[in-house]
Amino acid sequence: MKSISQVFIDHPRVAWVICIVISLCGAICLSRIPVAEYPNITPVTVTVSTSYSGASSDVLRESVATVIEDQINGVEDVWYYKSSCSGVGAYTCYVVFRPGTQPNIALVNTQNAVKRAESKLPEETLRSGINVKVRPEDRMVMYAFTTDGREMDVMGLSNFVEKQIADSITRVEGVSLVETGGRSYAMRIWLNPIRVAALGISIDEIKSAIEGQNVQAAAGTVGGEYANKYLFFKLNVKGRLKTKEEFEKIVVRSDPTTGAQVLISDIARVELGCSGYNTRWRYNDLPASSLQIYKAPEANAVETARRV
Repeated sequence: MKSISQVFIDHPRVAWVICIVISLCGAICLSRIPVAEYPNITPVTVTVSTSYSGASSDVLRESVATVIEDQINGVEDVWYYKSSCSGVGAYTCYVVFRPGTQPNIALVNTQNAVKRAESKLPEETLRSGINVKVRPEDRMVMYAFTTDGREMDVMGLSNFVEKQIADSITRVEGVSLVETGGRSYAMRIWLNPIRVAALGISIDEIKSAIEGQNVQAAAGTVGGEYANKYLFFKLNVKGRLKTKEEFEKIVVRSDPTTGAQVLISDIARVELGCSGYNTRWRYNDLPASSLQIYKAPEANAVETARRV
């Protein structure tokens, strides 16, 4: 009885055919089977950010950071966390979970912890909102958009980047979060301290007037609930203020007996400015707008950057 090796020696063409078939099968399988060279060891990081306008770093640490950290301390699978309090009232807490934790589970557990802390947080912080997002502490890539100022200023450029570009990049596979430089348009009201003090108007009074007169109100209907069987129409009233002139006409204080009024324009300067002036970006000595991109924990940084 001949051995297998002797059969192939006596029939070399059969050996060549079998060799070619095995090579083709291996090439086809190589392009289809999943291959993982390294395990996913990147820890999941959840960021909690909020602001307390006008507060110092010490006040922010005692009234916001301590309250949130007390609740985060008992969250399951938390590896470590660290907080930062700036002198302009901005607070950020990076909560790092152990490798292998599901990002969605980590996000939900952190949101629940922040929800439990809301009852002890200042009202100003709750009004500004608390953002809880899955994102690593370090940026994956950052882009700079520049302008020479002839056709578009830096605020217009920043607003364009935030409204037109950032939303599209957020939908790219592997991208967890996209942040801009925070220099989009906002209505700025610069108070005149001398006139405010002379009229005895407090800051809370000014804030209440702006919040009370800059609302989207629902006026209701006429003839609804069968009040009139011949007439029915919806009432549309003027909603939120949009222009500089509309903000200047906000009534801060009025006297019913004389009809005298104190308007925003009497005690402040109103302008369409930037939402924040704490940071400024420059590239090659030109005013710039930044676009910072963070990748998802399970995404490949090189491939995600290429898609962006």
